Parts: sequence; structure tokens; C-alpha cells
Amino acid sequence: MIEHFIFSVEFPEVTRSDAASILEKMKEIHDQQEDNCAHSPFQRTMNWTFENMKMLIGSDLPIFGDEKHPAVSLRLRDMNKPINVLTGIDCWLDNLMCNVPELAMCYHVDGIVQSYEIMKTEDIPYREGCQFPPNVIRDLATNLLSFLKANATKEGHTYWLFKSLFVCILFC
Repeated sequence: MIEHFIFSVEFPEVTRSDAASILEKMKEIHDQQEDNCAHSPFQRTMNWTFENMKMLIGSDLPIFGDEKHPAVSLRLRDMNKPINVLTGIDCWLDNLMCNVPELAMCYHVDGIVQSYEIMKTEDIPYREGCQFPPNVIRDLATNLLSFLKANATKEGHTYWLFKSLFVCILFC
């Protein structure tokens, strides 16, 4: 499960000179949110419906917004490392589960923001360098969640899933 927190921040047009103050504001808000929600491992919980399954999830995905972009998730990414398939799937699933329509990818070098890019959630699977077929990911998630729903039936238990080439075993 992912963990996330949600709050509203005025997110002005970003220039390099603004980057330090925005990052400082983000840190202050994060620290304030941690103080306010120290009793819970998640900043936000929600009911999520995926295919025909309903589940309670928790998340700590940072979500910002303003008049032009009411809900945008934020990811910091080292400019020297390309975005790969796993990063793309992670961003896409986080946004889908939290119902966030856009992602702001902030590229940095040694912690200093160099540029940013806002992309629509539905465009993430087709982005150069991290292409993946979203229908295949949905099918895999559906199969996994259906398996867990059918086999992880004892409330309050911890399960261990072991899968080898020839066998799949769920231990309770």
C-alpha cells in the first residue's frame, strides 16, 4: 500500500529563484502535517474501487493544487537518471488510487531543481522511457487482488506469499 498526505498550497509559476523557497515551504508543510498526524501511519485513508473490488487504502502522496491545477502530485527526480518503467508505473498507480489527474515531475541536480514538467495521469504510460501497457498492469492488479481476496480471509492476520516457478503458497 502507498502512504500519502493531502493539503492545499498556492503553487506559483516556478523559476529557479523560486525553487529554494518552494522547497522550504514544502518542508514546513510536511513537518506540520507530521506533527498533526503523528497518531496515524497514513495522512489520508480512502475507499478505493478497482474493477469490482472495494478496499480501504492509505497514502502519503504529496498533492498540491491551485486554481489552474486543482490536484497535482509531486515527484522529485534526479535529472541524471532516466525515468524507467517502474517509476512510471509507481507514479501512475499512485495517481490512479488517489484520483489525481496530473503529475508534476521536478528534475534536480544535487537537490537543486533545474526544471519541471506537468503531465496528465493518463499520459504517464505512454511517456518516452517508461512506456508500459496500462491494460496489462490493470489485469495483473486484478488477478493479484482477486487472489488475495479469495485466499487472505482471516481478519487481522499477516500473510506471506511465496511463489516459485512451480508453486504459489500463501502462509498465514
